[in-house]
Amino acid sequence: MSLYRPLPPVDADPNGMADPMVVRTVELRDAINVWAQGRNFAETATEKFERKHTVGSYLAQETGMDNRRLLGIMNLETKVTTWAVADRIITAMERPDLMPDAIPNPRWNQERWYKYMEERGCI
Repeated sequence: MSLYRPLPPVDADPNGMADPMVVRTVELRDAINVWAQGRNFAETATEKFERKHTVGSYLAQETGMDNRRLLGIMNLETKVTTWAVADRIITAMERPDLMPDAIPNPRWNQERWYKYMEERGCI
């Protein structure tokens, strides 16, 4: 039994519009790099050939996420990453102190954000 809540399929939310809170991808990538310093991960083609884990393959195994999604974060293919994805990565790293600050989803308009806050009794 997995301890993680399953991630929605990519088709369900291709643009990251469903999550109200996100983190900056550059901050998440920096947190991963801080965590990876001093650890023994594969860096050369020879080490990869010898089946030594890379940072991405290790996190993919620990989080159950697709390696492609983790590579996208490491290569800064998006400006923001959903909070749920960031939480899974930080939990797998066992370093909650490295969690980037959550920000409101920049893809949400003000009306959608207001409705979300109103539904939760914050307004």
